[in-house]
Amino acid sequence: MQRITVSRMQSIESRETLIMTDPLSAAHEIETRAQRNRRRGLSSVFAALLLRWDRNRQRRHLHELDDRLLRDVGLSRDAVARETAKPFWQA
Repeated sequence: MQRITVSRMQSIESRETLIMTDPLSAAHEIETRAQRNRRRGLSSVFAALLLRWDRNRQRRHLHELDDRLLRDVGLSRDAVARETAKPFWQA
C-alpha cells in the first residue's frame, strides 16, 4: 500500500476539484505541468553539456600554461598531461 503525505493528498484533492469544476482548465494545468517537467529535463541535459564543455575548456587552458605558472599552482607537467588526456565527459 502506498503512503501519501498530507501535502500530496491536498494536491490530489485540489486537482480533483479543478477537474470537476472546470475540465478545460484542468487539461491546461496538466499540459502546463508536463511542459514544465520536459523543460526541467532539457535544462538538466543542457546544464550537463555546459559543465562538460566548461571542463574541456579549463583543461585546454591548463595545457597552455607554461612550466613557471604550473609550478605556481603546484602542478607538474605530467599531472597536466594526465588531466588533459581525459575525455570531456570524465570528471
